Amino acid sequence: MPNTIKYRKSFGKLEAFLLPCALGLFGLWLWDGVIRWFSIQPIYLPTIGAISDSLVENFPLLAEYAKSSLFDMLFAFVGAAIAGFFLALLVDASAFMRKAFYPIILSFEVIPKITLAPLFIVWFGPGQTFRIAFAVYLAFFSVLIATSTGLRSATKGQILLARSLLATDMQILMKIRLPNAIPFIFSGLKIAATMAVIGVIAAEFLAGDSGLGYIVMFASYNMESALTFAALVFLSVLGIGIYGIAGLLERAVGRYFTGSM
Repeated sequence: MPNTIKYRKSFGKLEAFLLPCALGLFGLWLWDGVIRWFSIQPIYLPTIGAISDSLVENFPLLAEYAKSSLFDMLFAFVGAAIAGFFLALLVDASAFMRKAFYPIILSFEVIPKITLAPLFIVWFGPGQTFRIAFAVYLAFFSVLIATSTGLRSATKGQILLARSLLATDMQILMKIRLPNAIPFIFSGLKIAATMAVIGVIAAEFLAGDSGLGYIVMFASYNMESALTFAALVFLSVLGIGIYGIAGLLERAVGRYFTGSM
């Protein structure tokens, strides 16, 4: 039985890797097939071969511009995580704080955030500070709301039991509320990872002179579709990487709290 269980787990992991790969390869084959069947011009949709050639030919340029985007994305992700987490702790410090600030936070959340980008340019100038600040603004709400929801997920029974054992507010936070909030926090962080990527690229579209967003705009303006898709490949890798960082942090923090219980 133990060997059977190990085999099933190994097969499950292999299946989770192979299925997306197979589907991806089928999608690439279908992409090329559609282009050839309908004789689509490269300016509208390049073949996989053309994208690959552009990726190889422009790799040094794309890698250089990717460094700028990656730094801004990571900085924005970390900034959003810190701002969202500690603001959630502040908002949920008491019932009064929650009633006073939560409606205001939700009102800002429903504003179409891209509409505030011109104001960010006015406030911070069309440079790196603008890109990071705007990406943090886009990303931190998900961490704030998820963390706030998680901190309130502890049951009244858990809190009352801790109070009966003379636990302090800090002990309740560290031993009950935060461990209960971990799944919520990292759900928010995973959303924040994607929003940080979107925020930086949107900022590079609006006022960028570097980064992959600038390359996409430049290539699209010059009708170099293959280069546009090559830049999108880089963007996908960066986005998956930042999302993966959130996943690794979730495992590490989960193990820490599990071990400290």
